[in-house]
Amino acid sequence: MEKGETRVNKIVIGVSVVAAAATAFATSAHAQGAPARDISISASVRAEHQSNAAHASAAQAAVAGITRSDQMIAPNVSVNVALPFGAHSFSLSGTASYSFHRRNKQRDRETMNFSSGLAMRLPVCDPTFSASLSRRLSDLGDIVTSPGANPITVENVETVKAFGANVACGKDFGLRPTFGIDYQEGRNDEPTRKFRDRNVTSYTAGLGYVHPSIADLLIFAQQRDTRHPNSLLPDGRENGNRQRSVGASFSRDIGSRLKGSVEVTYAELKARQAGVRPFTGLNWKADLSAQATSRMMVNASVSRSTSSSLAIDANYHVNTAYNLGVSYVVTPLINLQGGFSYTRRRFEGVDPAALQLLTSDRRATVNGGISYQFSPKLLFSIDAAHERRSGNGTFFDYTNNRFGLNVSLAL
Repeated sequence: MEKGETRVNKIVIGVSVVAAAATAFATSAHAQGAPARDISISASVRAEHQSNAAHASAAQAAVAGITRSDQMIAPNVSVNVALPFGAHSFSLSGTASYSFHRRNKQRDRETMNFSSGLAMRLPVCDPTFSASLSRRLSDLGDIVTSPGANPITVENVETVKAFGANVACGKDFGLRPTFGIDYQEGRNDEPTRKFRDRNVTSYTAGLGYVHPSIADLLIFAQQRDTRHPNSLLPDGRENGNRQRSVGASFSRDIGSRLKGSVEVTYAELKARQAGVRPFTGLNWKADLSAQATSRMMVNASVSRSTSSSLAIDANYHVNTAYNLGVSYVVTPLINLQGGFSYTRRRFEGVDPAALQLLTSDRRATVNGGISYQFSPKLLFSIDAAHERRSGNGTFFDYTNNRFGLNVSLAL
C-alpha cells in the first residue's frame, strides 16, 4: 500500500478480535456445546498521555526525530458476534481504532485486528476453522534506529494474516486424536523493513483426553517453519528457522472459584543462518484464575517461548513473561483493577552490521485503573501505568508513564 493510500484510509477501522470458536486443540469445547447467540456493538473514545511515546532513550528518540512526550486520541468501535446454527457455531469479535497524535503526527495510523472462527460438530470428527487479520504500527522500542540508517523510518506498519484448520475426532468424553495446520503471513510496508517479512507454517498432531471430573489433557508434537522471503542466504535459501517440539497441556476447573491450565514442551530450534546459536530446552506456560473473595478476582500467568518479530532484527528470540492482575468490585457500579508484568527477551542471530545491537532487554510495567458503570450502556474508566525498560547498553533504556481516560457506549 502506498503512503498516499494509507493517508486516505485514515478512517479505516481496525478490528481487534478474540475468536470464540475452539482453538487448535481445545477439545473441551466439544463437550460444552455451541455458545448462546449474541450480537453486540459498542463505541468508545480514549484520550491518553505518554511521557515517552517513542519508547526510546533520549538519544534514540533524537535520531528517529520523535518527540517523547505526546498526547493521543483514539476513537474505537467494538463488535462481538456469536451465531450458533444447529450444532455448529460461527464467532467474530473485536475492536476498531485510529490514533491521532498531538505532536508526532507522522505516527497517526489505524490499528486493525480481526479474527473469526467456525466450529462444527459432525458425527465422527469436529473440525474448526479460524482466520485473522491484524494491522498496527511497529513499536518504536523494537526498531533499532541507528545514526547511519538511511532513510530513518518510524512509520512502519505491520500487517499479519493467519489461517488455521484443526480437527478432533472421537466421542464427547475419552480419547480424542487431533490434527491441525496453521499458516501466518507477516508483512512490513516500509521498503527498508521488507527483509523482516515472514511466513510461518505450523503442523500439529496430538492425542487428547476429555473427562469432566478429571481434566482436559493433550499430548502433542509440533513443527513450526519460519521463512523470510526477502532475506536470502548465500546459497539462495530463504533465511529463517525450524522448531520441532513435543509436549503436553493440562487444564481443569476446580469448583467455581479456581481455574488453571499448564503446558510444557521440549523444543529444538535450528536457524538456517550460519553461526546462529540453536535453542534446545523447555518452553512452558501456566495460567491461574482465582475468585479469591466474592469481590476479588486474581489472574496470574508465567510463560517462556521462542518467536520471531517483524520489527526486531534477529533470527529469533526467547521470551520469558510473568503477569499478575487483580480486579476488585467496590460496588456494583465501581470496579478497581491493578497489575504487574515483567518480560525478559534474548535475541539470537542479530545482524552484526548494525551500528547498535539489541541482544537482550527486560521490561517491567505496573498499572492500575478504576471504572464506573454510569448506566447499563455508558462506562467511564481511567487508568495509569509506569513502564521501565533496560537493555544491553543505555541506548535502549527508557521509562514511560502513561495516563488514559476512556468513555464507552454500548449501542
